[in-house]
Amino acid sequence: MLIRLFNKDAEAVGRGSVTLENPTLAPMDVGGLAAIDPWRILFQVTSESKEGLKTGLQWFCVFARSGVEIPVPRFEQMLGLVQQFDSSWQDSKLLIEALFCATWLRSLGRQELQTTVSDIHVSVYPQVLEEFKTKKLTDA
Repeated sequence: MLIRLFNKDAEAVGRGSVTLENPTLAPMDVGGLAAIDPWRILFQVTSESKEGLKTGLQWFCVFARSGVEIPVPRFEQMLGLVQQFDSSWQDSKLLIEALFCATWLRSLGRQELQTTVSDIHVSVYPQVLEEFKTKKLTDA
C-alpha cells in the first residue's frame, strides 16, 4: 500500500488507487503515518544551517517537479530562509526553479506568487549583477 505524504492536494480528492490484497502480508499500521507533516520536517532541516538549506532547497525542487501543490506561504517561508542565510546565487536558483516548476505544472491560482517572484528578483539582483561583472571582466 502506498500512503500519500501530501493528502491536501486538491486534485487528489477524486483520484483513488488500486491495491491488491495479499494474504501473506501483514496489515500496515497507517495511523502513525497520518501524523507526518512533511512541510514541518522539510523546514526544520532547512532552517538548521546553510548546508541544511541546500538540502531543503533540493527537496523543495523535487516536490515542485513531482507536482505537489506547494502553498504560496511555503515559497515565502523558503525565500525568508534563503535571505536569512545570505545564500549564494546557486542556492537562489534552486528556489527559482521550484517556483517555475510549480507554476508550470499547476498554473491555476498562481498569480498569488507575483509578490514572491518580485521579492526574489530584489533579493538576487545584486548577486546576478556581480556575476555578470565578474564574467565580463574575466572574459575580457
